[in-house]
Amino acid sequence: MIPLIFKDSDGDGIGDFKGITSKLDHFVDLGTETIHMTPMFETTARDMGYDITDYYKVDHRLGTMSDLEELISEMNKRNMKLVLDLVINHSGHEHAWFQKSIDRIDPYTDFYVWKDSKGFDNETNKEIPPNNWTQDHDRWRVGSRILPEYGDIFTMISMMLPGTVGVYYGQEINMVNGFVTEEQIKDFSGEGLRDPNRLLMQWDDSMNAGFSTNVTTYSPVNSDYFQRNVEMQKIQPVETTASVRVNLTKILKNGHDEITIVAASVNSGYMKGFNIEHESREEFYMRPSTSVVLETYQTHTEDEG
Repeated sequence: MIPLIFKDSDGDGIGDFKGITSKLDHFVDLGTETIHMTPMFETTARDMGYDITDYYKVDHRLGTMSDLEELISEMNKRNMKLVLDLVINHSGHEHAWFQKSIDRIDPYTDFYVWKDSKGFDNETNKEIPPNNWTQDHDRWRVGSRILPEYGDIFTMISMMLPGTVGVYYGQEINMVNGFVTEEQIKDFSGEGLRDPNRLLMQWDDSMNAGFSTNVTTYSPVNSDYFQRNVEMQKIQPVETTASVRVNLTKILKNGHDEITIVAASVNSGYMKGFNIEHESREEFYMRPSTSVVLETYQTHTEDEG
């Protein structure tokens, strides 16, 4: 989760710790056990917090240390854990250690790996880097890499795989990439290539998708937020995998011998499921009109398990 674009609590257009705290019950509904937060330390604000300038201070845009402690306290009340992204393999160029390393002040001289440049570029009036560092993370959202209508199915299937499930913020409602103008780019290090999948979290169909009351926000919001948001998915009938995923997660998390796997046929609107208990297999079809039907079935299978 990227706090800057998750939820704004004070109306300044920037996400913050208190905003996250106000939305913790959203994670409870999802059955989330742990939140992995991108760096929240003091930063030069050129790489979504990964260019840290002081590891002993929090990013003032996100709030205070007390706000962070309140967030952790509220998470503990909900039996949730917070993982902070501690970046120790690099820092921002304004960090005191980096500046001392430039001046070859020990012991900071060897804190960073230094290589001579390849020469001077007269056109850009800059030195040519000795190599070409690649950045291979922040890929496009699932719904934008495949057909959007299959994004929910992809997420649901990933819930069935062994290991710990990681969900990028907004993936639970199948958010897709959006359009970002040159003036709206925040990803300076990646030349804006990662901005389309870093838009505001879409909470409801109000202004800025419920992210902030400020007209100006840190990042833009996807234009599809009127139809794709948390509140909309909470009230819609159980005819899409987005509505069944939360309940499915809870069943798999409980670890019963009997597991219900629910998949959806996008074309027909029918749900196809397999009831797996030991080595027996029962196949069935159903078309639920409300969430009550699915909830009743799942409660039944959990009792049997």
